[in-house]
Amino acid sequence: MPKRLPPGRSEAVSQEQQGWSFPANSKKAHYFLANEIRSLCMKWMYAGEREDSKDDSLDNCKDCIKRLAAMRKKQAKGVKP
Repeated sequence: MPKRLPPGRSEAVSQEQQGWSFPANSKKAHYFLANEIRSLCMKWMYAGEREDSKDDSLDNCKDCIKRLAAMRKKQAKGVKP
């Protein structure tokens, strides 16, 4: 089943990159994987542009930071996420 996008969004919006973004009404930046519209913390949906840098920003969601670190640690060991 294809993923549903939020109203007003289209497939033309690039979801191919992963990174940090500020969803509407969010006070913190959240991390989104490539081709995913839900954040790592599972609290936000976003289909806009993402920036894969600034992992150490104070504006980043603490849950997303923890999950991203765990995911990267598993990848470094060779375990699929």
